[in-house]
Amino acid sequence: MVGSQIEPVQALSEAVGDLTSLHGDMARFHDDQLMHLIVETTRSQHRLDAVRLAAIAELDERPIADDGGYTSTSAWLAAHTDVSWNQARGDVAIARALDDMPETSSALRDGDIDLPRVRRLASACADNPALFRRDEAILVEGARTMSGRCDGWSTSVGRPPTRAGSQPFRSGCSAAAAFTARRPSTA
Repeated sequence: MVGSQIEPVQALSEAVGDLTSLHGDMARFHDDQLMHLIVETTRSQHRLDAVRLAAIAELDERPIADDGGYTSTSAWLAAHTDVSWNQARGDVAIARALDDMPETSSALRDGDIDLPRVRRLASACADNPALFRRDEAILVEGARTMSGRCDGWSTSVGRPPTRAGSQPFRSGCSAAAAFTARRPSTA
């Protein structure tokens, strides 16, 4: 790696070190400061997930895992990052999927959606790629705005309604409902 490309990673490591030093000192913060810290660290985590997944996707394109004696990128990832084989395999699948999901990728990079929502969107994309591509912007906007207001969104997006004419979403969850209403039935 070129030195200038390493600098942001070193700066990140230092910043995280500074933040973790606050761990035992949270009582000194005012409520608004704690809330701001929670919101910003959460958004930053989403953004870091995007960087990590982009790196995984790039690594997956290279023969590095094979050259190191690993059977796959997932095997390398599990061995070097202390995640389970299942999580490593899922992370590689999501990293690959994001190449075909530009709106989703952008929202994750911006810190606007979390990894569980990205996984659900990727599942919807895999179920019906053409329909997902057509409606990705609507679905991503729904993922951005439904946070905390639509309990059923993350488990229902991309699935058909459970009963004829039923609505598996509360009002205000129209993007996900619109997707499922247009999705052809698999029954």
